Amino acid sequence: MVTTVSPREHHDLAAEEAGWRGWIDAVCADLGVPSDVVDVSVIHELSRIVAHGVARPLAPVSTFLLGVAVGQGMDRDAALACIAAHATPVVD
Repeated sequence: MVTTVSPREHHDLAAEEAGWRGWIDAVCADLGVPSDVVDVSVIHELSRIVAHGVARPLAPVSTFLLGVAVGQGMDRDAALACIAAHATPVVD
């Protein structure tokens, strides 16, 4: 018997993120973190950049480092730029 795998249906990240918002809000409330600072799209983009530019296992490390930097008062966009710069190969 041959099993066929149908292609994944359209991936709607925005709809999935809306479904995740309740979980994000609950965790943020328990941690005392304002949930409006959690931008899932930005976190996913940073993970993608690091996973493809450095190594996949470092993607969650990069988002942790982003959180630590922002938690210590660094501007989010500056922290993103710094981390992304380390994920981009330097061409001579």
